[in-house]
Amino acid sequence: MTKKLSLEERRIIYKFRRLGASIRSIARTLGRSPSTISYELKVNASVVDRNTDYFEQTHSAHALAVKRRSQASSRMRLRTKAIQTAVTFLIIKKRWTPERISGYLKRNYRDHYVCDESIYQWIYAERRELIKYLPLAGRERRKRTCVKKSRLKQPAAPKVSIDERPQHINDRSEFGHWEGDLIEGSRKSLSSEVILSLLERKARFSVYVRLPNKESDTVIQALKSFFEDLPKDLRKSITLDNGVENAQHFRLSNELDMKVYFCHSYASYEKGGVENSNRDFRKFVPKKICLSIVDNSEIHKAEIYRNSLPMKCLGFNTPRNLFFEALTAAAH
Repeated sequence: MTKKLSLEERRIIYKFRRLGASIRSIARTLGRSPSTISYELKVNASVVDRNTDYFEQTHSAHALAVKRRSQASSRMRLRTKAIQTAVTFLIIKKRWTPERISGYLKRNYRDHYVCDESIYQWIYAERRELIKYLPLAGRERRKRTCVKKSRLKQPAAPKVSIDERPQHINDRSEFGHWEGDLIEGSRKSLSSEVILSLLERKARFSVYVRLPNKESDTVIQALKSFFEDLPKDLRKSITLDNGVENAQHFRLSNELDMKVYFCHSYASYEKGGVENSNRDFRKFVPKKICLSIVDNSEIHKAEIYRNSLPMKCLGFNTPRNLFFEALTAAAH
């Protein structure tokens, strides 16, 4: 951390400046960065009387600097009650993260902008009851090397590895490339229902489809039915994992001319977009719940919530806006 300017250093700055010395020469004399000298002259000297002698000017500038530092720790992290109320509402009711709230305010209400770090500090200092709503609160993150030994093995048909996926798909530079996964309910449940979770990589647009089981024929038919309704420019490829439910993946290639890529075994992070989408889905349908008792309206709410989130990676635009812009463009 840079040491604050002392009173003696400020005397030299203002005296030498009166004598016509440059900022760089003053910086060399004091062994300071030129930006430190420039900041001092811009922030403190700008609000004191330039007609006074350098000695008085020095003391006035130093007093201002000391006062500013003493007030810094006591400033409100969130300036008004209205902002505090809005932030609390967005965290509890909308389940938004501090980063998402900050980006949304910056994009749409610049006069009320507050950085995400200020929101975190406010929560930890004054509203600790909101901590449980923060991302990953109260739970450890699992290592990516975690192996799920009970996972069933590979589909029989030849697969194309994610290693062969072109760069324009990897960097999300065009629409039409998807990731897919299955969300299962409680292991103790007698129900075989699952949720087919899809995510368009560029727009981060999510779709959740209820299925009666995870048989390969059921899953691939659901994928085929969904993609058939999209323009060809919006169904170019899909990346899947190695579950047996994807054994008939060749049907997507043969019948819809889609490229199908597969992650490495036990490497779900290679389709991290749909994994993040699944976590948002779990806010509405927890893991321990049997999917057969989940109303379709809850699945719909999860989809609306996810696609209405302003996202930093999208410039705090929403997946819904971006995807429907692409859909409109592809239809013409």
